[in-house]
Amino acid sequence: MRFYVFASGSKGNCTVIRYKSTCLMIDCGITQRSLKENLSKYGMSPEDITACVFTHSHSDHIKGVKGLRGIPLYAPFEIRERPDERDVVPYEEFRIGDLRILPVKLSHDAPETVGYIVTGDERLVMITDTGYVSERNFRLIQNAEYYIFEANHDVEMLMRTNRPAVLKARIISDYGHMNNEDTGVILSGVIGSNTREIVLAHLSEEANDPKLALDTVRDIITGNGISLMNIKLRAASQWESMEGGNL
Repeated sequence: MRFYVFASGSKGNCTVIRYKSTCLMIDCGITQRSLKENLSKYGMSPEDITACVFTHSHSDHIKGVKGLRGIPLYAPFEIRERPDERDVVPYEEFRIGDLRILPVKLSHDAPETVGYIVTGDERLVMITDTGYVSERNFRLIQNAEYYIFEANHDVEMLMRTNRPAVLKARIISDYGHMNNEDTGVILSGVIGSNTREIVLAHLSEEANDPKLALDTVRDIITGNGISLMNIKLRAASQWESMEGGNL
């Protein structure tokens, strides 16, 4: 299994997973031009995409949907532009090509937000845009090979921004976004002997810093007596793509 994070952040999100003959896209919150350029960078084209699944209806995850002509769409919400989209129901597994996909319910201020556990011969857990991880999800995401996991903000940095108080309260609430410390604690409890790679995702450009996020998560994990010697830990970017998985 390989994965490609084309964009991650409040200005757009898009990830592609390749396994055998299947090319699965999660969210399309980028322009068609950006999508084509990123696919081409890794030897792919829009015609290679088997299907696209969406996590929720915020524009930074769906604004490129109109350009996905001829590509099957799966979503936990109604896509007005595409009445042929397939419904996604939390905890009801479905198949796309060679991949099994389990949607898990997340806590966010968009209706019907989900994350995904994607399984081929390995498992990839993608959880962003959530205020916390439920006990049910905590059990389901144990010991995966790959994690693309939200580390949206540093609380002190967030509070120093000029954002309105109501927005700050929304972000730190159970229906907002997880901070660096939250992510470090959750990952400490779920990574295991199978885990090969962790990508911190959806970092705020104003209220976080990649080095700070990585240092915070690393310190919490190692402080819990867990070695990261055999685990690659990186941070995804809003503007630069990255490749991961079994290369």
